[in-house]
Parts: sequence; C-alpha cells; structure tokens
Amino acid sequence: MAFDWKLFAGSFLNQVTEGIEERGEEAQKYKLRQEEAAERNQSVIRERNARARQAAQYGSQAEALLANMPNSKAMVRQAMASGMGTIKELYEKLQEAANAPGQNGKLGQDDIEAIVNMPSIPPVDKSLMDMSLEEYAKQTYGASLGEDYVAPKDDTSLVGQLFGFGARDRAKEQLGEQDFGAGFTVGEINRLAKQEEYTSLIPGATMMFTERNMFDTDKAFDFSKKITKVAADALKTEQAEKYIRAARTGAFKEGMTDEESLRAGNAAEAQAIKDLQIAATKPLIDYYADVYHTGKFFENKLAVQTIASIMGEGYVDKLKEEYSIADSVVEQKDTEKVTDDIAIKPEPRPEDLSLEAEAVEIASVEARPKGFGMEDVTEVRAQLDWDAKYEGKYDPETGEPIIVEPRPAKDAFRYEYKGVKNRRVKVKLYKEWMKRYGDTHNADGTPKPVEE
Repeated sequence: MAFDWKLFAGSFLNQVTEGIEERGEEAQKYKLRQEEAAERNQSVIRERNARARQAAQYGSQAEALLANMPNSKAMVRQAMASGMGTIKELYEKLQEAANAPGQNGKLGQDDIEAIVNMPSIPPVDKSLMDMSLEEYAKQTYGASLGEDYVAPKDDTSLVGQLFGFGARDRAKEQLGEQDFGAGFTVGEINRLAKQEEYTSLIPGATMMFTERNMFDTDKAFDFSKKITKVAADALKTEQAEKYIRAARTGAFKEGMTDEESLRAGNAAEAQAIKDLQIAATKPLIDYYADVYHTGKFFENKLAVQTIASIMGEGYVDKLKEEYSIADSVVEQKDTEKVTDDIAIKPEPRPEDLSLEAEAVEIASVEARPKGFGMEDVTEVRAQLDWDAKYEGKYDPETGEPIIVEPRPAKDAFRYEYKGVKNRRVKVKLYKEWMKRYGDTHNADGTPKPVEE
C-alpha cells in the first residue's frame, strides 16, 4: 500500500497546531496567575518598603549621634544586622542619653561605649560600607532584590517560537518588564515576596545595650540631702553620744592646764564626730558611686564636694581608681606604628638609675588592731592611728611592708585598648604610678617613712 503523504501532512500539522495552542494557553494561564499573585503581594512589599525607610531614618539619626565615633557607619550597619528592632533601639538609647541633663544633645566616645555593647564584632564587607543606608535597609528588610538579580530572558530560537516553544519563558520576560507600580514589575514583586522578611547582611553580628544611670542635677541634690541627713542622724543615737563622751574624756591627760584640756577635748570630740559620720555615710557614698560611676557621677561638682566634706579630699580619687576612671590621653596619630600594646618603656636616664639600686631591708610593723566597738574609744583610736600611719604602706594583716614597682620615668607610657570598639589610649606610666603610690611610696617602690 502506498504511503499517503497528504494524510500524514494533515495529521502532523494538526498535532503541531494543537501543541502551539496548548503551550500558548499554558503561558497565558501562568501569566494571569503571576499577575494575581502580584496584586496580593503588593501590600507585603509596601510594608517592607515602609519598614526599610523607617530603619534607614533611624540609622541616619543614629549616625548623627555617633558623630564622635570613628566607625559610626559600621556600628549602624551592625545594628541593622543584629535584629529587626535593634536599629530602633540603638537610636532611642542614644537619643535618651544625649537628652540627659548636661549632655546638650551630644555624646562622647565614653558615653557611647557605656551604652552600646557589641561582644561579637565581625568584619564588615567594604561593599556594605559603600552601599547607601537606604539600599542597605532595603536588602536587610526584604525590599530589594540586590545587584545580583537578573531579569529573565527568553532565548528560544525563531523556529522554536514559530512552533510555540518558550511561550512560558516569554511570559516570564514580559512579567519582568511589566510595570506594576511602586517602581516594581510583576516578576520583581513576586520574587521579593518569596524572599525572607529579614536577612542579616553581617552574619554573627550582635549588639546589646547597657542601662546607663545618668547622675543628673536632681539626683545630685537628692544625694547631697541624703548624705547630710545620714551624717546628722549618725550623731543622734545613744551609742554615738557615749562614743563622743568617751573620746572627750580620753583626751584629758594629767598635768594639762584648763586651756590645754579644753583644746584636747574639743579636738577629740571633733574627730569622734568625724569618725561616726564617715562610718555612717561611707556605705551610701559607695552605693551611689557603684550605680552612677558611668553616668557622670564623678563629674558632678556637688557630689564631689559633698563626698570631700565628709570623707576627705582623697576619697574621690580612691573611688575613681576603683572604677578605672583615670586621666588618659587618646592617641590621635593613626599613622604612628605601635610595636607593643602592653608596655613601651624608654631607656633609663641618669636620674632614674637610682631606681635600680639594691632593695633596702624594711622592718615590719605591728598588724592593724582587731575589733571595732563604738563604746571602746581606745580600740577605735588605735585603728585610726594605724590607718593614718601605715595604710597603703604595710599589710594590715601581717604588718609586712608593701613593696611596689619602682616609679617609671616621666616619659614612659603604654598603650591600652579600651571599650567595645578597642579605642587605643595612651597611658602615662609616671602619672599612673604617682596617682596610685605617690602618697605612700618612695621612687624605689619602698614605703615612705612613717609620720609620727
């Protein structure tokens, strides 16, 4: 039987035509579904855009408050990478601190480091630093496809297109070009909607905040009032009265004239009153120092004067040393080469050579008297006398001399790296030594002679 070419050709064309129609219909259905999805997803994208714009605004305001930090841009970007609400919290914490009394709307590096804590500081890619804050926020909050996104293209050959092949790809290409409002195409809206709502662009970044109790004017007046009241109340108890009488009585010595007895009694009473006030106010002063030492407590004149009037001039310095609030010079020369961040000491000069002399044998003293009875003025006075002579120079438990390192040369220094941002600080060793040991020790590190 002969082959029927006409029948074959007709059947083939029918099948090809049906295939073209099916592929076309499928592509049209796909396009319609994508347009409907874009309609639904528009609200999602609008919400993400609004969130990104708000985050960028918080970031811009935070950068302004971080103007004194050399890495303010990195801090803002790490805040966004630390969690969805962290950039808002960063701005609010900084704003609150800047609005505190005495800040005048500005924050120094110490102020910022007392608030912001970043225990993990991963490196920030330069491309993220160069990116605008708005684009960074959009990529973080799922409102941008990023630079790597490439719109779909149909690469079906002309012959293939004639037979209906690539119809779906052409539909995708059309959706990638079809503006659907707000600057996005249908394809971009649907692709954005599939992205995560939040993406950390700096994996591992963390940022935490410390509550900084600011010592403002109101707190300073409250502190002064409380200390004054506690000091006054310390003298009103029966036990205090007995202590003062015992001190006055103990000051009288046989053979004194009436005038000498009066002077000795007045001096002993004044010292007893001072002792009682110190014992009563010290816990409260230490409490305030502990709570507010990062909140400008030691910069408040009223607080410092109140402490000095009760505890003496040196007690503020003692507290500052305890909380590492010491004078230091921030090194400004970034180009200076640092070879040792632990200690840099120059060669000793002629006037310093005496510090290398052999250690002098220092005799021990009696240990500090034990016990503390308010009614036994002899015990209290013995302890106070020991403290006045030997405190800081001899061990109170054993009476052994306290030997410290010899005094450094005046131009000796070391570098320290302080704060969450590892700010390089130049510390003058001579000044540090004098502040710590200048009142109690000689230049060779031995205790100073006891003043009788």
